[in-house]
Amino acid sequence: CCCSVEEAVEAARQIGYPVLVRAAFALGGLGSGFASDEQELKALVNQAFVNSPQVIVDKSLKGWKELEYEVVRDASDNCITVCNMENFDPMGIHTGDSIVIAPSQTLTNEEYFRLRECALKVVRHLGVVGECNIQYSVDPHSQEFRIIEVNARLSRSSALASKATGYPLAYVAAKLALGSDLVSLRNSVTRVTTACFEPSLDYVVAKVPRWDLRKFSTVDQTVGSCMKSVGEVMAIGRTFEETIQKALRMVDESCSGFEAERFDQELMHRGVASTEEPVKAELQKPSPTRIWSIAKAFELGMSVEDVHELTKIDRWFLSKLHHIHCLKQSLKSMDYQELSKNKALLRETKRCGFADRQIAKELRARDAGPSTPTKLPAGDDSLGAETYAGGRVQEAHVRCLRKKLGICPVVKQIDTLAAEFPAETNYLYLTYSGTEHDVQLASELGGSSSEDDLMSHVREQHTVALGRSSAQSSARKDSQIQGSRFMVLGCGPYRIGSSVEFDWCSVSCIKTLRSLGHEAIVINCNPETVSTDFDESDRLYFEELSHETVLDIAEMEQPSGVVVSVGGQTPNNLAMGLHQNGVKILGTSVEAIDTCENRFKFSQLCDSLRIDQPEWSEFTTVEEAFHFCKRAGFPALVRPSYVLSGAAMRVVNSNEELDRFLKTAAVVSRDYPVVISKYISGAKEVELDAIGRDGELVNYAIAEHVENAGVHSGDASLLLPAQKLFVETHRRVKTMGQKLCRALKISGPFNIQFMCKKKENK
Repeated sequence: CCCSVEEAVEAARQIGYPVLVRAAFALGGLGSGFASDEQELKALVNQAFVNSPQVIVDKSLKGWKELEYEVVRDASDNCITVCNMENFDPMGIHTGDSIVIAPSQTLTNEEYFRLRECALKVVRHLGVVGECNIQYSVDPHSQEFRIIEVNARLSRSSALASKATGYPLAYVAAKLALGSDLVSLRNSVTRVTTACFEPSLDYVVAKVPRWDLRKFSTVDQTVGSCMKSVGEVMAIGRTFEETIQKALRMVDESCSGFEAERFDQELMHRGVASTEEPVKAELQKPSPTRIWSIAKAFELGMSVEDVHELTKIDRWFLSKLHHIHCLKQSLKSMDYQELSKNKALLRETKRCGFADRQIAKELRARDAGPSTPTKLPAGDDSLGAETYAGGRVQEAHVRCLRKKLGICPVVKQIDTLAAEFPAETNYLYLTYSGTEHDVQLASELGGSSSEDDLMSHVREQHTVALGRSSAQSSARKDSQIQGSRFMVLGCGPYRIGSSVEFDWCSVSCIKTLRSLGHEAIVINCNPETVSTDFDESDRLYFEELSHETVLDIAEMEQPSGVVVSVGGQTPNNLAMGLHQNGVKILGTSVEAIDTCENRFKFSQLCDSLRIDQPEWSEFTTVEEAFHFCKRAGFPALVRPSYVLSGAAMRVVNSNEELDRFLKTAAVVSRDYPVVISKYISGAKEVELDAIGRDGELVNYAIAEHVENAGVHSGDASLLLPAQKLFVETHRRVKTMGQKLCRALKISGPFNIQFMCKKKENK
């Protein structure tokens, strides 16, 4: 530990370069970095002293494995290790920015127990009562290991360990602090055994971080000892390949899985040619897209050993990823008809986590026949290869084929003890490595009650809910027998523009459904949320929020309706596809949602309602955009459809800016129009947040931005209620909100943003 630059330089001289500099008393690796000489060291130390009065200088252990153990101890000296986790990336990348696998996959039995024994000794020596996190660095070429740090508290890994094992670390730690012991506490999953046990996992968990660095053009894109991610996802499966591919789709909805195309897009964004040189550079100096650069390396013919030499990632992980690559190459060599005759290959691809759309994309296209349907009738298992008439294979065709061949996911339960004791919780995931479901499903019992009966029951329950808390539990059990179940789609990973507010909305919805006596089924993949606590809902599916997965669960659970309006943009984008496959979307109609999300349709609606808006035009070519700007003049606002937090939305002030920016906008949403409109400078921004029921405004609130229009509402300061609005402006905002509510027949929450300038409201 050093308290001055001189002490740090002397420490580095004694230890030997390269060294790791860490600021003490800092979270997320703030102020840390690697130094290979004295000049780099001084720069890092001066930066670290800005955040902390003390710095720690360590010998660099880059290339060693990094592992964590979550340990619990009570005052009676009962001590257990709840979970051990292994970083996919070697030392040099902050744990929060690393892909993490639980349980560890590359340790020998001897190594596992040596680290476990050391963890128990350390925790007992320190006298920790509660939960403790220990991080290790392990030399892959010898028996050496080092303790990196000990957190005698709940750490950021604790939430992941709790969700991965089903062991409620925070709850147990609180009980131990109040004087309970592990033997007297119950296992909340089995409700039979004690909490003094070490969970046994018969599945694999992967955590993948989410970054939004593209929003900051001047930020260093490399990933290292200082944490930069804004969220994370957690995937569960029976094979490493299945789990990692699920996780990659969870963290980036535009990605199909472990694919080279995602890295090609990144290189295009950087303006770099897709050759071997930038791939090798990425492998050596990682950014958030390194996992996809490995796929690109395999595509370019690099071997597992080549990638290992550049990344120091364990060969076991790389060999599993290479297996995914080999399956992808097998798919590329055949067309749809050939795959329909190769059930073993299709089953293996699903067992290794391939999505239907991923399989469809890899298959060779045949010469098109008269027509190839892209949307097939829902629920008809008799459809198969005969529905494909040539051309590009669609996700719907692969879905139909695998169902015809009997290749469907099974529902498995997180039970903490690898099925040694029966589990009482409904903490679930899907896998293709299984033969039977662990829980009873509605599809096996004969379906759900009618929507009319159900909605009538909701209204009846709502009128008497306030005075019936004592009867709520039995009412919910009775309604479950009747089949009154609703599915709530969560928010997915936290990102810029979608954070804890959507989790709060989801949890409020879940609690309301249960208080009215109905069963709430939740789908989400974010371990940082309350909605993924298994005791918050009647059934929790820790799964990806994709069309394929949600549709699979809906077919098995047969809910009376799905709520998409409380989880933000991610579930909202699924509404149309689910609706087209016969899934009932509760609240505002799917057509109305599409009208709001589609910039072109919404602008047309405003014109038809005579609601004033800035001059606008839809465009599909650069020439059309230039023509509009020549007519309307700069500045102009470019806005893609179906995006959140202003993704690929920007004010442009010249033809050069417009030309440069359109390439980014096209990547975000290829299937929906981009609208360009005249940007009004110096206007005040006002927001209407409201609730509608069958097109009538039930309640509303008007907020006023402190900053003028041009600052995204997520970055703006808001005043509620508005302080400096004319009475007439307030009236017009409400009137326009009521018009839109009626036109769209909104039932549920909605938000409208207005620009107000010189008594004009747009």
